[in-house]
Amino acid sequence: GIRILGRGIGMRYVERRDDATPEDIARRKWKQDWPRYIRVHHAEFIAGTMKNGVSFYKLMDTLGSDSFSSTQRNARNRNGNTDPRRAYKNRAAIELSSKGRSWLEERLQASFNRHGKISQDELEKLDRPYLP
Repeated sequence: GIRILGRGIGMRYVERRDDATPEDIARRKWKQDWPRYIRVHHAEFIAGTMKNGVSFYKLMDTLGSDSFSSTQRNARNRNGNTDPRRAYKNRAAIELSSKGRSWLEERLQASFNRHGKISQDELEKLDRPYLP
């Protein structure tokens, strides 16, 4: 499944700046298959393992059509797709509904409280691609 391990404010993709370089790929072979960087700022991450993250599938299973703005709207209008898994499959950059955000925030905060957050000092030590 998909686990949510933190939050941050996403930055708009910029061609070349947010693509792995040949040097990045040589250092981390998996970047050949996933060469796009998703840059965030003001990030917070759970100081734990993958199992300590929040299950995105559980959100969809629990809230159903109330998971996303589009499926919620379609259910209200009785027209269009109301299946959150199908909606996510068709559009990965889908917007959570206010119920979805609240549900996720509560569980993410509970995990932060239980496991702590990775410190800013530790985040600064992470391997990062060069920003011109």
